[in-house]
Amino acid sequence: MTVLFADLAGSTALGERLDPEDVRELQGELFDLINAEVERYGGTTEKFAGDAVLAVFGIPQAHEDDPERAVRAALAAQERFVSFTEHVHGRHGAEVGLRIGVNTGEVVAGREAAARGEMMVSGDAVNVAARLQQHASPGEVLVGQRTQAATSRTIAYRKHEALDAKGKSEPVACWVAVSAAHEQEPPPRGVAGLSAPLVGRNEELAVLTAVAARVERERAPQLVTLFGPAGVGKSRLVSELVERLPGARLVKGRCLSYGEGVTFWPLAEAAKTHAGILDTDSAEVALAKLRAAIESVVPAEQTERVLEAAVRTIGLAVPGISSAQPDPHEVLHRLQDGWTRYLAALGREQLTVVAVEDVHWASSALLDLLEQLAEQLADTRVLLLCTARLELLEVRPTWGAGKQNATSLSLTPLSAEDAAHLMSSLLGEARVPGDVRERLASAEGNPFYLEEMLHMLIEQGALEP
Repeated sequence: MTVLFADLAGSTALGERLDPEDVRELQGELFDLINAEVERYGGTTEKFAGDAVLAVFGIPQAHEDDPERAVRAALAAQERFVSFTEHVHGRHGAEVGLRIGVNTGEVVAGREAAARGEMMVSGDAVNVAARLQQHASPGEVLVGQRTQAATSRTIAYRKHEALDAKGKSEPVACWVAVSAAHEQEPPPRGVAGLSAPLVGRNEELAVLTAVAARVERERAPQLVTLFGPAGVGKSRLVSELVERLPGARLVKGRCLSYGEGVTFWPLAEAAKTHAGILDTDSAEVALAKLRAAIESVVPAEQTERVLEAAVRTIGLAVPGISSAQPDPHEVLHRLQDGWTRYLAALGREQLTVVAVEDVHWASSALLDLLEQLAEQLADTRVLLLCTARLELLEVRPTWGAGKQNATSLSLTPLSAEDAAHLMSSLLGEARVPGDVRERLASAEGNPFYLEEMLHMLIEQGALEP
């Protein structure tokens, strides 16, 4: 799991000049500030020792991106702390800072201890996180080596000198977290400068191509779900399919595992893609682009209805639409109706692939909407293509079951032969020592794991690309 320690710098001097009640109030405000960010990213916070805060990522539910969640929460807390600092200075004339340490490793965790109000985790990873926090400068987020290695694709770092930490026989390597990539953007994959053709997916690609051809020929929408574990190549297969469909339009979105306002985020991304809306666009510019895109495909009498659905989905502040608060059931009905008309119009213009990734993280409302779209769209060339892990069937066992317009494919790991082909395609003529080949074999046919291991070995100098 990943552990986050935070502490208020300057609190001792502050405590000497304030009443205990004021100190306690400020500690409570600090805890609320950090806790809000930790919970937003799926962690659990525990307050202890006055103005020090411990948060853990991985209990009670583990995610493969827990280190990234922890660092993002830490950076967000530092950003929000600026206003807290101004508040303290304005009210008490004092200067304070926030020091944060983040570390990843094995821990011993106990629910019983948590129930008694004690610290729920212990171990070396916790101790190192505390040492990192102690050595961080006010305003800094200092992370350990395993955290940095797990998040280097999405978090920018500055190297910090190794720490002579109490209780450690060797200096502790650490980095300062500087900034995070936009959290709605998928992290970069693969090894920089290396690429390989799609390997071992000819049968699945043939099935998807045939389904897409049927959608276009019969103007009969289909809902296709690609199931498979993380890293098995679902997204790559979607990209390869679209490249082989000349004249097809792709609009796509990704379900997010954390954050606010993410219920219909994939559809918001789809609308923004079609309209060419940028994150830097003002609300006025975004609305103008959205209206123009909708008017270009949707019949005039349906424009306002579709525009309302898109505006609500994206979250634009538009008087008369976003400000109105109708019954929630009515909102869902309007969204369903608006998106049905929007996608149908896109499909009447040309074959449209609506790709929704990571559907296992989708809300029930979005899953309902996707199934209803597939059932209600008619006389249009729309392929709803979803990617998901098998966990989706735990929350929605009937997903796509018994429906004529629904298909599912399961992607399994590559065979040993295909995995070797992928490695050879990536490395070309580079010599790969036998012991390195054995290590790469532990990827067990998972393309993402294989690429990440190659990336790590190249960084370590064990391989030359």
